[in-house]
Amino acid sequence: MPGSSPTSPHALHYGCVTTPTPPTPTPTPTPTRTPDPTGRAAWPASGRGGTLSPDGSPGPYYLYKAGVPVVGSADQSNLDGRAVHYGVRAIQLALGWWGHPVTVDGRYGATTAQAVAAFQKSVPTRPYPDTVRPLDASGTVGRWTAYRLFSGMLDAYAQRYKVPAGPLRGIVELESAWDPGAVGGTTPQDLGLAQWRVTVPHNGVTFTEAEVFDPFFALDHLASSFRANHDAADFAHQWVYVIAAHHAPTWARQWASAGTPPNTNIVDYVNYILGHIG
Repeated sequence: MPGSSPTSPHALHYGCVTTPTPPTPTPTPTPTRTPDPTGRAAWPASGRGGTLSPDGSPGPYYLYKAGVPVVGSADQSNLDGRAVHYGVRAIQLALGWWGHPVTVDGRYGATTAQAVAAFQKSVPTRPYPDTVRPLDASGTVGRWTAYRLFSGMLDAYAQRYKVPAGPLRGIVELESAWDPGAVGGTTPQDLGLAQWRVTVPHNGVTFTEAEVFDPFFALDHLASSFRANHDAADFAHQWVYVIAAHHAPTWARQWASAGTPPNTNIVDYVNYILGHIG
């Protein structure tokens, strides 16, 4: 794999991939990130969508069991409602990918809940060392079930594009905490698992809400952009700059060009990703 041979004593290891880092000052400890009050990096009470109400009690989204009404398509006249609808669709699409197909309609009904429970029963306790405990077959999609649903899909795209899976996982962990219906708290135009922004063109193409909430599109584009950015001279063919580019491409280019980061924000972002690559 390109970039697999270390060229400096500061090489970073992503599984079988060894990546040279730029000559930066001694890295600061991985920061403890405080989740945004109404958005990303919080599962799910601080975000929009998810399985819990703000007070932490069982909520109406992504949940079906005795005593809880079946969720319909939600109120799609506002972003919160559409996020729930698309979040449930993402869960249903992932279930099909794992061999538990259901109708993809954005409605978390009994059939979807049964498929979720079947998936939860089928998940082995390994090879993920950070989630060795089995999932409860509750039929509810919470933090760990979402991680298992979508991390396997992401790993497949990493393999397809020959990029390290660890940093990709770290990005999704930070951006959405694996909530497929995540809406950015600071920037509500950042949507879905990878928090792709719908108001900013990406290589000349503007994404739609439906696309960025779709897990196949979001995760495929995350992995393919990793490959493309690593192959581009703009980012010096180094994974550190590629990670930074997902957060702020302009800052990443400046960092790659000058050899020093333009600000601490971009360094904190990369350090967080490197600390959460499991």
